[in-house]
Amino acid sequence: MQTQPPVTPQQSDQSPCPCGSGLPLAICCGPYIEGLATAATAEALMRSRYTAFATRRFSYLQQTVSLNLREQFDPEMLDHETQKTTWTNLDIQKVREGICTDTAGEVTYTATFMRGGKTGVIRERSVFAKHHGEWKYTGGTQLTDPGATRQQGPKPKRNAPCPCGSGKKYKKCCGK
Repeated sequence: MQTQPPVTPQQSDQSPCPCGSGLPLAICCGPYIEGLATAATAEALMRSRYTAFATRRFSYLQQTVSLNLREQFDPEMLDHETQKTTWTNLDIQKVREGICTDTAGEVTYTATFMRGGKTGVIRERSVFAKHHGEWKYTGGTQLTDPGATRQQGPKPKRNAPCPCGSGKKYKKCCGK
């Protein structure tokens, strides 16, 4: 298995968190992924898990699933399967419960990725539970086919809107 590089202060201070919060990684999801803090809400855990996918920090994903799912989780397989995947956007549609005082919560989201020149979309209703004071991912329901991709045709022009749906120009987003 490949060693996952730590999130360095230089990277974190200069780059926005992949979760889309608009905050720097160093003060958003970075502390959770580095084990310096725990997510206070189900949504914060969902955002940090997306960020772990985007930054290829698969050990964090394994640490934040419930014990009954942990044995099924294979970081090496995930690393292999996502070698050519670039996560481009996270959109949280709905949060049900999952605040500090709750013991369960749900987060419905859409995650967009690029692979092989195609844009893919995963839409899921994730379920979280608090175990020993820490939020854990306990499962989810796919709301669309997780492998669904749509062909975007020829590569977009540099100043065209990015096909990932970020609202940015292609050259400033997936065209980097």
